[in-house]
Order: sequence, then C-alpha cells, then structure tokens
Amino acid sequence: MKNNIVLIMADQFRYDAINCHDNDAISTPTLNQWIKKGYDFKNAYSACPTCIPARASLLSGLSQESTGIVGYDEKANWNFPQQMGQVFADRGYYTKVVGKMHVNPERKRMGFHHIELHDGYLHVTRNTNFKVKNAYAYTDDYYKFLKEKLGYDADFTDYGLECNSWVARSFPYQEKYHPTNWAVTRAIDFLRTRDEEEPFFLKLSFVRPHSPLDPPEYYFNMYMEKFKNLTKENLENWLDKLGLNVEADSIDALKGEISIDDYRRMLAGYYGSVTHLDHQINRFMMAILEHGLMDNTIFVFTSDHGDQLSDHNLFRKGFAYQESIHVPFIVYDPGNNIMDLDNKRKDVEELVELRDILPSLLDFATGQKLDQVDGKSVKILMTKDRKDLKWREYLHGEHILGDFSNQFILKLPYKYIWYTQSGIEQLFDLGKDPHERIDLAEDPSYKEILGNLRSILIEELKDRPEGFVVNDKLVSGKKQNPLLPINEKYR
Repeated sequence: MKNNIVLIMADQFRYDAINCHDNDAISTPTLNQWIKKGYDFKNAYSACPTCIPARASLLSGLSQESTGIVGYDEKANWNFPQQMGQVFADRGYYTKVVGKMHVNPERKRMGFHHIELHDGYLHVTRNTNFKVKNAYAYTDDYYKFLKEKLGYDADFTDYGLECNSWVARSFPYQEKYHPTNWAVTRAIDFLRTRDEEEPFFLKLSFVRPHSPLDPPEYYFNMYMEKFKNLTKENLENWLDKLGLNVEADSIDALKGEISIDDYRRMLAGYYGSVTHLDHQINRFMMAILEHGLMDNTIFVFTSDHGDQLSDHNLFRKGFAYQESIHVPFIVYDPGNNIMDLDNKRKDVEELVELRDILPSLLDFATGQKLDQVDGKSVKILMTKDRKDLKWREYLHGEHILGDFSNQFILKLPYKYIWYTQSGIEQLFDLGKDPHERIDLAEDPSYKEILGNLRSILIEELKDRPEGFVVNDKLVSGKKQNPLLPINEKYR
C-alpha cells in the first residue's frame, strides 16, 4: 500500500511563530511534537511571498519566473505542466482539498478530485460588479456553511475586521463556526467518506493566521493577558533609509507605527490564531488515530509566506525580510515510512523553497522523481549520509510591491536586497543578526560580499523583460508587471 500524504498549509504563518523556533511567548504543542519527532527544515523560504505567486510555486514545483507570477495578480495563468492534485491522481491517489486554494478561476481543481473551498475574503469575487457565476456566494463553501448555520444575512465581515488589517478582536460566534474549525471538520469527514482501498492525498489549507485577526475568545484573551505589559522598541539602523519612521495612516497600511495598545491586540490576534490552529491540527490528528491511519500517513506542515507584524514598522508580506520570506517546513512521519530511524537527520540546514514541496511529496509517497519542475526532492537532505551532496547555493526571490518592489539574493548567512524603484541596497548577516537590525550595505568591510551578491542578482536578471540590467549594472525605476510573459521552458 502506498503512503498517504497530508499537506497542512497555513496562510501567512511566520517561521518563528512556533514555540520550538525560539519563541517562548507562543504555545504550539502539536507543532512542537512534530518537530521533536519529525524533520525540521530550518531554512525554508518563500521566494515570492504573497498568496498567489507562492501558491503557484507550491502547486506546480516551479520558480516564480517559470510560473510567470512575480507579484499578486488574481488574473494569473494557472495552467502549469505539473499540477499537484494531478500528479497524485495519475498515480492512483484519491485527492482532496479542504480550505484555501486562491487560484484562477476560483474553483480550478489543479488536478484534485474534489475541493471544499474557503479562500477567505477576496476583493475580486466580493466586488458586486463581478460576474455572477464567479461571485463569492457561488464559489466559497464556508460562506454557504455560515449562512446555513447563522442565517441568510450572516457574513464573516459582520464584526468589521478587514482581511489585510492589523486590527484584531475575538471571533463573535461559537468556536465551531470559525473557519479554522470548519476546515478541520470537513477534513475529518473526508477520513470517514474516503475510499479505504485507495491511498489518499489530502491538502488541508487554512486561511488563518492571515488576517482578519479573529481567534476564538479563549485564545484572544490568553494572549491579551500575556501581553498586557508588552513594550516595543525599534533597534534597526535603517528605518529612516526606507522612510519607515512614520505613523501608520490606515488600518491596512503597509508601513508605520501603531499605538502600543493596537500592537498588543494585533499580536494577541495573531498568536491566538496560531495556537487555535495548533489545537485544531491536534483535533485532526486524533481523528487520524481513530481511523487507524497514523502508521501509513506522512504529514507535512508549511505556509505560503509570513507576516511582518509591525517588525521594522512594516505590515503584511511581500517584503524580503525574514518575517515575510522565512516559513516553517516540517515533515512528521510517525510510521517511519520515509527512511530507517538509524539514517534519520532531524534538523535540516540546507536552503529549500516552496517549489521543492511537490517533488518531495511525490518522493515521500512513491519514491518517484518528477520532471518538468524547478524544485528538487528534499528527501536526500533528511538522511545522515549526504556525502558529496550538491544542493542549492543561493535563492533568488522577488516581489512587486509598489515603491517597496524588491529583488533579493539569499546566500546564507548573507542576504542582499535591491529595491527596484529607488535603487536602495541592503545587506544583512543573518548569522550574527537574525532579526536584520544592522544594514551592512554601506559598511566598507562588507564591500566585497555586497558586490558578489549583487553580481549574482545581475546574472539572474540580465535577460528579464523589465530591463533591470544594462551594461552589467542594475538599473532602477523600471516599469514592472506582476505577470511575466509565459516561460516556454515548461510549456
């Protein structure tokens, strides 16, 4: 019998939002257990850190350049040569998605046999001028559930929180109606209704801890009490360089300072959402045990990107800083199906990216390799015997974000950032400065390192249609589009 695969994906979940990842302030007992008994990828990244480009890479195994999606655009083309659901369906798996997809069109299956959808608040489909067949009431299954339970006039906008805001409060209804609970309820129902003679691939995809920051009351109050005396101090030497020492001008701002009370509520909302999610994952795992599936199922936890949470006076994602791009990637294999215990390497330090997840999952499940992808299976990294292993030396990432549009090169321990519109450069030594407080770009002793990383970026961008490189030099101020011409390499 082939191994079952469960891919659990959170939205906007920072790497450091796990207690085991050096965060004593947060409670994540389930994920802690996975880390202690499984495999923890310490350097997993999202190369284009917002929902659409990141999910395109995860579902296709391609880099952002190969998908052609280098920013947020809901009109993106999702017709990739390899699609996660189809890869497993073609190999005899029954495939299911519960929760968020964020694809185009909204109910596109990406090869999965069945989808129960909740994408969260999407501006395009909530627009009343949008074509009826794609309007929210027709595409979102959680929305339908909420109205069935609470009345035809119920909506998850009733309590006034926006989907990209730092404003937070507790969920106003019973916890069982929260979208996190709904997703787990539907996933458990899948365990009941599946064909037991077929292996399965389940993608359980949560909208939280992405805003709205609305955990159930118990979880919100838990952290409001913890953070009641919390203070915040900006220690960066570069905030003025990027114009970040300003007051936030809106509830969905990308930058600026907010009051200490708003900051405490924001953290309570985010941390509460994480702990709520962790408990609900454990609820699902109890059902896995009850169905006798623990020994032949491999579990993976990851996220599409992180959340700035006011670090560096920034919010949301899309930036090149660790809070946006560094994501959890945990493999939990309680049945030891991937490899023998004697050859197990628990902590993995190599540089991996979301494009690696699809080929890795297939390798975990079947031992097969996947063609027509940029990603590589990480299975070899999980073994103690890695002699002469050649792996990714650096990662090129990017995101279109208005004046904050950026390109970056991550070659550990260093990170180089180039802002494409202003031409501002930054350099960080993550080994000595993991919180990116000291910008070394103007430090003469780092001139050679800065130049080497800049040269790598120039090589990556030299043939790009935007014209970022002229005469072997980076040129700022070029017009950008979140959708590149389709890369024919994989078409």
